[in-house]
Amino acid sequence: MDDARLETLISQVRARLEAIPPAQPLWDQSCLTFVRARALALDPEQWTAGERQHANSCNRCRHLVESFHREIGHLSYWILLRDARGVAREWEQQQVDAHLEMDGCRYCRRRKEALAQRLSLWLHFPHVPALRDPATLLAAPAEPLVLARAEHADLEAELIDDRDDLSLEIRTKNPALDHKLVGYAFIATGGELVFEGFLLLVPDVEGWYTGQAALERAAFLGRSGRPGGTLEVSVPELELLGERETPLLRAAAARDETGRQAWLSWAERAAVRFADSPIPIAATLRAIAAVLRSPD
Repeated sequence: MDDARLETLISQVRARLEAIPPAQPLWDQSCLTFVRARALALDPEQWTAGERQHANSCNRCRHLVESFHREIGHLSYWILLRDARGVAREWEQQQVDAHLEMDGCRYCRRRKEALAQRLSLWLHFPHVPALRDPATLLAAPAEPLVLARAEHADLEAELIDDRDDLSLEIRTKNPALDHKLVGYAFIATGGELVFEGFLLLVPDVEGWYTGQAALERAAFLGRSGRPGGTLEVSVPELELLGERETPLLRAAAARDETGRQAWLSWAERAAVRFADSPIPIAATLRAIAAVLRSPD
């Protein structure tokens, strides 16, 4: 190949390369950097109006902040609640201190401070009696047995053993708690979180607002075959829940077929309230409302 031919080929390649439009960047200059996204995950109050508006329409930035929320591992609601009540176990206290001091998480620090001021609706079953053996009750009908009862302020709860069924019933006569979310958790003696969940208080008879949750007998008993630990009940403010609680909210709404409309009403109102909020619960509320609206 002579020099003239080579020069012609080079010119043709150069022309084709120059004709290729520039590649579009994966994100524009308005997108969050990794450093900024992590800072927002640690402190959602740092969001500017412009950043929030951009993230609402940018999947990349919204998912980036959500991924940092998951990776950072914010403190669970129950650990923060026990810390605020002064009943946290040693390892829980160490976890709180490490996250607040080493990670410098302002988000969880504000949750902790808020919880310290909102402890009125907290029920505690420190000692739960032994459950009845259903096998011994087959010969004759047996009335449901209230194993334990707790009451504080406007809220009361009962742990009920009814043959094969074990349930937690929570009720109030305070209309301000209508359609309020209630959380419950059973913590084993060694500090292990055995199970937790959520329910809604809805209108019942004689002015009561009631919610019930079925509990798994095997999970409640644990390895020893006898309940050992504490059962806790709380009425949480939604903004104090973290990403660790969001799957439980989804599960609670999905399995309550009879209360589907109540959950939809609750989720829609809460989604409007947190429409512009970047905290983890906001996306969960929108997702719950969308699922409950579907006819399936």
